[in-house]
Amino acid sequence: MAMIRISCPHCSFSRDVPDTQLPDQPVKAHCPKCKQSFDFFKGAAPPLSSFSAQSTPA
Repeated sequence: MAMIRISCPHCSFSRDVPDTQLPDQPVKAHCPKCKQSFDFFKGAAPPLSSFSAQSTPA
């Protein structure tokens, strides 16, 4: 399952969301942290690679 990171341009809060849960058309997103709204388009957001989800060994 591909994940997409949605980041608020106002406060930099981000959340990784499965791409299947996001609409294909542009939408107005609302940040749960700062409550600001911003435009989001799934097609413009690069999918996260599987490497970014893995942690590095300590």
